[in-house]
Amino acid sequence: MSAQPFNTARVPDMIRTPQTPSNAKKKKKKKKKKKKKKKKKKKKKKKKKKKKKKKKKKKKKKKKKKKKKKKKKKKKKKKKKKKKKKKKKKKKKKKKKKKKKKKKKKKKKKKKKKKKKKKKKKKKKKKKKKKKKKKKKKKKKKKKKKKKKKKKKKKKKKKKKKKKKKKKKKKKKKKKKKKKKKKKKKKKKKKKKKKKKKKKKKKKKKKKKKKKTK
Repeated sequence: MSAQPFNTARVPDMIRTPQTPSNAKKKKKKKKKKKKKKKKKKKKKKKKKKKKKKKKKKKKKKKKKKKKKKKKKKKKKKKKKKKKKKKKKKKKKKKKKKKKKKKKKKKKKKKKKKKKKKKKKKKKKKKKKKKKKKKKKKKKKKKKKKKKKKKKKKKKKKKKKKKKKKKKKKKKKKKKKKKKKKKKKKKKKKKKKKKKKKKKKKKKKKKKKKKKTK
């Protein structure tokens, strides 16, 4: 009895609103696919991780490192023979210690003398700076000698003027050439047209003269 009213209501809904049944079918299919994928991935990852951890622990329990330590003890016995040569070098170090004691005594005396001299020099430098200001008046006489050097510079300026004249001549020639080229092109075109007209006129004049004689 429940299926009969649903079949009669679906026919007018599909004609008026076709989006209502299509959206309802898509939502039901997506929910079923997500639940199946999550269950399969979790079972496969747990089995692989447990097998890898057991193999790594067995390799660390092997006693291979203890055999290497026994070989190093044998090499230390050979190094004891080289220590006999180092005893001879210790005798040379004793001689150097005696020289260092003498140098320390001389350095202490020099440091005390330098401190006293530095305080006196700072006071004298301040007084000398005032005297230098008076000496600046004597430097004004040297400025008069610099005026003589200016006369030599005037001779050099005359040479520069001659060079400028040569440059002006070259510029004038270039301007004249440009003007002549423009005029020649215009005249040639006019002459060609005039020559053709003159020849035709001369022929007409000769015919008129002959008629007058007749």
